[in-house]
Amino acid sequence: MITDTPRARDRFLIALLAATGLRIREALGLRQEDLHFLASSRSLGCPVEGPHLHVRRRNDNPNRALAKSRHCRCLPVTPDIVAFYTDYQHERTPVAGAAETGMVFVNLFRPPLGWGMTYPNAKSVFDRPPRRASGAAAHAALLRGHSLAA
Repeated sequence: MITDTPRARDRFLIALLAATGLRIREALGLRQEDLHFLASSRSLGCPVEGPHLHVRRRNDNPNRALAKSRHCRCLPVTPDIVAFYTDYQHERTPVAGAAETGMVFVNLFRPPLGWGMTYPNAKSVFDRPPRRASGAAAHAALLRGHSLAA
């Protein structure tokens, strides 16, 4: 699913959910201050070692995303997750308004640009039909008797 997703933001979301077990609304409620992707975050006042993120229940998220649990928790992340996040930052940086919000997942492709992604927008990432190969690759697959659903 990750390889079939053209947007870095969506690849980061998919990878993050898969690697951490976060619920979609928990991911949508993340703020930049929750991501501690350095080897040590002591300079930020965080005693947890290694790359990780904090899941906090907030009632004031502008996108109304809410973590189910009332208890904060900390989840480790892998270097791959950090790499997906870095790619997403390259996609996000040029979007006006994205830097003005503290939300991690924001609208980059449709108005209101820079606002926190909502549940229906995030869910649509998972509801898209798989892309199909076209041209010579699809023709060759059909000749071999395979369906080429990517």
